[in-house]
Amino acid sequence: MLRGQTHDHAAMPATEGQFNPWVVSDGNGGFYLAYVHRKDGRSNVLLQRSLMNGQFTPAIRVNDTLGDSAVRNENPPKVAVGSRGEIYVVWANERERWKGNIRFSRSLDGGKSFEPALNVNSDAGGPATARAFQSILVDPAGRIFIAWIDERNKSTSDRGAEVWMAMSENRGKTFSQDRKILSDVCECCRLTLAADRSGVIYLSYRTVPRSGPMFRDIAVARSTDQGRTFRSSIVHQDRWELEACPVAGASMTVDLSGRTHVVWFTQHLVGPSQGRRLELAFRYVDVFVLRDGRWQAVASQSTKVTVAP
Repeated sequence: MLRGQTHDHAAMPATEGQFNPWVVSDGNGGFYLAYVHRKDGRSNVLLQRSLMNGQFTPAIRVNDTLGDSAVRNENPPKVAVGSRGEIYVVWANERERWKGNIRFSRSLDGGKSFEPALNVNSDAGGPATARAFQSILVDPAGRIFIAWIDERNKSTSDRGAEVWMAMSENRGKTFSQDRKILSDVCECCRLTLAADRSGVIYLSYRTVPRSGPMFRDIAVARSTDQGRTFRSSIVHQDRWELEACPVAGASMTVDLSGRTHVVWFTQHLVGPSQGRRLELAFRYVDVFVLRDGRWQAVASQSTKVTVAP
């Protein structure tokens, strides 16, 4: 049985099994399913493809080095499909707890086999560093972009981490030198990469302010020059203040009209009411669309949560 994601760093399962599923369209009416399989204390990335009869192809191991993966909350292996059917898989391994490298492998034969994995981050031979929540994108020109959250430069006084990126122009045979593209990023919330038909790249992430209240707002960075530079904007000032790890990033897509859609989790707490202390907790899911250069709310759903005494 496949198990989904958890939202608590301390709640990561220690049992054997299949964890962290990720699904992506194969472009032909089916989909690829990637997940982490843990057995005998070793975690591996496996991939299967859906069949027309409702069944799946046998699982194939993506990582060539046995145990070169990890089970970690909202951090499943990510998959992208190229225009010629190439299958690209990126994941984070662990050299120490929550510290490791960003790994990449490709299949050029429709998922029958995968090439030996390579490190996307350039400091793989140095001290173990916290990095994860990788995302992958193939743009309309076939370039592969991989972004992830990285703490190689983080000091004890820093609240947030950084987003680093690398790019391939040869179908994943090699990657460019990785580089920092964003700062003040929540270290435990997933990223999402997307692109429109003209090649504009979008990256969603959760922010961490350098000072003041710890508001965890969702932002989207936009690049019009093939990922060389990014300009960020806050989608909505939720003012969700949390002195802990949210472990809840945004989901994002760009439709055929070029409109960017963002969905995320947030929470609001209400204070005094009519001279009395009132404590209410709600979970909100808001959908925003980028129209005419402005983020506009198009849907919202809230659920009241019982507050434990």
